[in-house]
Amino acid sequence: MLSSLNAQKSGICDIYPEITHQFLSLNDLSTPLPEESDEQCFLRALLINFDLLTSCNLRDFLRAKRFFKPHKEKYEKNELLNSLIDALFSWSNLDYSSAKIFFNEHLNKYPCDVIAIFMLHMLDFCCGNTTNLLSLIQRLDTEISHIHPLYGYYLAIKSFVVCESGQYRESLEIGLKSCRLIEDNIYAIHAVSHAYHEMGEHEKIIEFLNTNMPFWISNPGMQMHVYWHMALAELSLLSLDNARAAFHTFYSMKTSPDTEQDLDAVGFLWRYKLCFPNDEQYSELWSQLADNWTGCIGASTSYFHDLHAALAFAAADKPFLIKKMIARSDGTGIPEGAHIVGTMILQSIYHYSIGQYDECATLLSKTKKHWSKIGGSHAQRDLLCLTLQDALCRSKAHV
Repeated sequence: MLSSLNAQKSGICDIYPEITHQFLSLNDLSTPLPEESDEQCFLRALLINFDLLTSCNLRDFLRAKRFFKPHKEKYEKNELLNSLIDALFSWSNLDYSSAKIFFNEHLNKYPCDVIAIFMLHMLDFCCGNTTNLLSLIQRLDTEISHIHPLYGYYLAIKSFVVCESGQYRESLEIGLKSCRLIEDNIYAIHAVSHAYHEMGEHEKIIEFLNTNMPFWISNPGMQMHVYWHMALAELSLLSLDNARAAFHTFYSMKTSPDTEQDLDAVGFLWRYKLCFPNDEQYSELWSQLADNWTGCIGASTSYFHDLHAALAFAAADKPFLIKKMIARSDGTGIPEGAHIVGTMILQSIYHYSIGQYDECATLLSKTKKHWSKIGGSHAQRDLLCLTLQDALCRSKAHV
C-alpha cells in the first residue's frame, strides 16, 4: 500500500489499483472487473476513450469528444477528475496546448499519478514532442518513491523518453530496472528494445525478447510492435529467413485483416523493399495494405501515420493516392510546426514513387532536422533516413 502522503499525490491510481495496472500494462480494458462500481465503470470508459485519441484519427476524436463533453460538466467540481477530463476533452477537440496545460495542472496536484503521466507522454508522442517530458521527469523523480507500487511503470515511461533524447545507455539501464520491478511491464520491454535498436545491438534485442517472451507475447496492446522489433533486428543482421518468419508471425496477430492503420507491417516491409527491391513476394500484401490505408485519407491528424500510408501507396504503385492525400492535407488537427514539414515529406514520397529521386532526396534533406515534429519514435522514423539514402543512390545511378 502507498503511504498516506503518496496516496494523496497518486490521484486515480490509488483509488482504482486493479484498473490502473490493467491500463499501464496495456492489457484489454473491454472486460469489466467483477462487481465493478459505477466509478470504476466510468474510469474504464475514460481509459478506452483515451485510447481512441492515440489513434490520431478524426473519426475516433469525434467519438471520444461525444464521451468527454457531458462528463466534463458532470465532474466539474470533482477535484480528482476535472482537470484530467478537461485535458482529454481538449485533446479530443484538437486543442493540444490546452490539453497539456490541464495535464500539468493535474500533475501539480497529483505528481504520482502515473496514469496521467502516461497520458501526457502519449500526447507528446503523438504531437512530436516526446522529449519534452524530460523537464517534468526531473521534478517527478523527487516525488515518486522507489517503493511506490507503480514505480516500475513510471521508469518504463522515463526509459523511453530518455532513449528518444539520445541517452541510450542510461535509457537501457532504466528500462532493465523497470523490467526487474515488474516482469510483464510491456512498455519497459518495449523501451529496452528501442535502446538496443539505437545502439545497433541487434543480437541483444533478439536475445532479450526471446528470454522475456512469456511476458509480452500475449499482450494485446503491444505484442505486434514488440515482435516488429524482433523482425527488424533479424533483418538488420540479414537473417532473412528469421526476419520473414518474424514478420509473418506478428502480422498474423492482427485482430482484423481490414485494419486501416498498420504501422508495423509497413515499417517492416518498406525496409525489406529497400533492401531487396526486386523481391516481389509481398506485392499482393502491399496492395491490400494500400487499400486499407485509403480510409485514412483526409481523416488523419498525424503526418507520421500519413507517411506510412504514403509508403504503402508507393509500394503498391498507386502514386495518385499520395497526391490525393497531399491535396487533403490542410493542417486540420495537426500539431503546430508539423504541417509544413509533414507536407514536404509526403511530397518526397510521391516523387520517390514516380522515380523522381533527385526531388525526393532534396525534400528529405531539407526537412531532416525537423522529422521529429511528425511524431512517432526515432526508430520508426528511420524509414525516412533509409528512403533518403536509397533516393540518393538511385539518383547517382541515373547520372
